[in-house]
Amino acid sequence: MRQPTSEKTNAAFYWFPVFAVLIVLPLVSRYKLYESRLAEFAWTPFDTTGIDFYLYYKQSFFLFLTGTLFFFTCLFLWRRFLQVKSSLNGEAGSLIFPSEQRVQWKILIPLGIYLIFALISSLFSGHIYAAFTGSDGQFESFFVLAGYVLLVVYLFFLVQTEQDIYRFLICLLIEGIFLGTVGILQYSGNNPVQWEWVQRLMTPRGYLEACGPLESTFESWRVSLFSYNPNYAGMLLAMLSAFCLGMLSTETRWKHILGEGVLLFVLLISLFGTGSKAGLLTFIAVGAVLLLFLRKKIRRYWRILIPVGVLALAGIFVFLHGRGASLWTQVKQALTLEKSEQNPLQGMLTEPDGVYFTYRGISFSVALDYEDGFFGFMVLEQPSQATDNTETEGTSIPLIPSEDKKFYYMDRAGLEDVTIRPGIINDAVPVFSILLNGREWMFVYLEEQDNHYFYLNQYLKLEELEEIRRFGFEGYEHFITERGLIWSMTLPLLKDSLFLGSGANTFAFVYPQNNYKDLYYYTGDATASTRPHSLYLQAAVECGIPALIALLVFFGWYLLQSLRLYWKSDFRTLSERVGLACFLAVAAYLICGLTNDSMITVAPVFWSIAGMGIAVNGMVKRARILSKL
Repeated sequence: MRQPTSEKTNAAFYWFPVFAVLIVLPLVSRYKLYESRLAEFAWTPFDTTGIDFYLYYKQSFFLFLTGTLFFFTCLFLWRRFLQVKSSLNGEAGSLIFPSEQRVQWKILIPLGIYLIFALISSLFSGHIYAAFTGSDGQFESFFVLAGYVLLVVYLFFLVQTEQDIYRFLICLLIEGIFLGTVGILQYSGNNPVQWEWVQRLMTPRGYLEACGPLESTFESWRVSLFSYNPNYAGMLLAMLSAFCLGMLSTETRWKHILGEGVLLFVLLISLFGTGSKAGLLTFIAVGAVLLLFLRKKIRRYWRILIPVGVLALAGIFVFLHGRGASLWTQVKQALTLEKSEQNPLQGMLTEPDGVYFTYRGISFSVALDYEDGFFGFMVLEQPSQATDNTETEGTSIPLIPSEDKKFYYMDRAGLEDVTIRPGIINDAVPVFSILLNGREWMFVYLEEQDNHYFYLNQYLKLEELEEIRRFGFEGYEHFITERGLIWSMTLPLLKDSLFLGSGANTFAFVYPQNNYKDLYYYTGDATASTRPHSLYLQAAVECGIPALIALLVFFGWYLLQSLRLYWKSDFRTLSERVGLACFLAVAAYLICGLTNDSMITVAPVFWSIAGMGIAVNGMVKRARILSKL
């Protein structure tokens, strides 16, 4: 029996929030001046406001869609309840959900556990306001995490027919065309963000006249879409490319093959244009996995597939010219495990009686004596090990004044290049700077403070320097673009997340931002880091290790289920083809997640595809059960 027109309209009505998540949300970009959550900390500028173009309003729009999803879920379940009631009264109807779907829903249990731990971590967070409203450089609050889970649940219950699958494919097709077009334009140097009418949409009235046109912070050819930075654009394009590759590899209609091939080519060019090494390697890895699923087809058509593959690779290489070679060079450099030179400045602490340093294996302290305009220094070398188990004040290191007597050298082998310079601020506050490792470090002496010595950072704020915990990656701090250093300082935070984390969107508050000695030495910069550059470390630190385990169970469950369903499949049905494509896209995101964290510019698309993948897997299982009856 044909479905009534009203039923079709109602079905499309339920798809509105999914359409908005996949098509509208990735394009949302708007100027926002907001109150910074980080301004209270010494490692950020004095300015209490922040400016955002790509995250704040994406969060706001997604939270609106989350409310819509919740309302539609309640409405959807209520209508199903009425159908059951009608069925019990002897009228035509059906159960709320088929029996196979009621079994399949168990895969959602780990997501529920993850959300519970995320909620408790946020409620008990020391930064609860940021956990529930979002913060600088991320804007992914607990309510956003709840929206991700709700999106999966919603699609799981909504998708039941091939018509639903076609609706989802149309959404991804439109998204792929939009983002691929933007990517090609940006790669060719014609960035839509630089178009005047686009900038007027992105900024409030009068902004361009007062502040001038918006300028990109990346190279003119670099593809960033509307995704905050090219790395997240690469993550999104790798996921969409993997999905498109999955559909193309199982397509049998020549018109569709041509269209999907063109779209995949555009997405891949855009992916190369992002310069994302993780995105490129992920697509290659996913392509290798796909070959295993298509082993039967490859054996059958290898005479055609090999020349086509060679021509496609040659076309991409010719199109990219030198930029492709440059990207491959960057990939090789990022993955090279060459041990770097250790930071000679191994320790730098502020204590009540002085500032303690460990430089080239030599431990010494510097104390400042200032009275009636007279500066004096006491530099003590600390013995590495006490020989008689008694406390010692160390050995004094003589100081040699320069010719102009403006600074002092240390008369100690191994410390010849270390100099100390005295000074005074506001004619009252004594300071001293010490040259270590080619950089000048300034410290302030305050008698009225419990801790007399403070480090004066690049924002002219005073900080107490404590010992920084690090674990692993010693000598490999530059691994994958300095992620080795970030991860080595993030891993010790897991001790505090054995049960609960610091709260959603609070990584920046617990990360050791004041490890200036290593940040300057390995990165040349000490800008605050708001993300751990790893999806899994982010979940563990912010939501707790149990939350991470729950996520891994969910991901592993879905991937193993997909492998079992499609390993021997011939991919003759639409649900099987889409199921494979969803599996590849999810795998691409999870691989990228090793070196990239969750971000609202990419994550909603991922969770939509994951929800679709689970629903389609249920349809495939149901169809195979019915075929055996």
